[in-house]
Amino acid sequence: MPSNYLFFSVVGMKYHGNHEFSQYDENNIKLEKDPNNIYDKNAIKVLIEDKHVGYISTEDNIKVKKFMKKNKNLDIELFSSDNQRAVFMLNSMSNNIQVKSRF
Repeated sequence: MPSNYLFFSVVGMKYHGNHEFSQYDENNIKLEKDPNNIYDKNAIKVLIEDKHVGYISTEDNIKVKKFMKKNKNLDIELFSSDNQRAVFMLNSMSNNIQVKSRF
């Protein structure tokens, strides 16, 4: 049975302005494929108000991509964050904050 949620990590914030995520960011987050990334052909950029602030971890990016293709109306919730790693949950059941994506 498929899950209605997926946890994933965002990394690389220290290379993109040392962004520390907050609950406010949940309303402004966008996920965007980065096919020109020379380090990871499956890279997914994380943007806040169109500013690049990090990447979904290489361990999670394929899972996130598949989950987002199967579930079009998604919410995102922040669980923890520092300037090195943030943990989020995508949820396909709730109707609160919708994730914007370019997939």
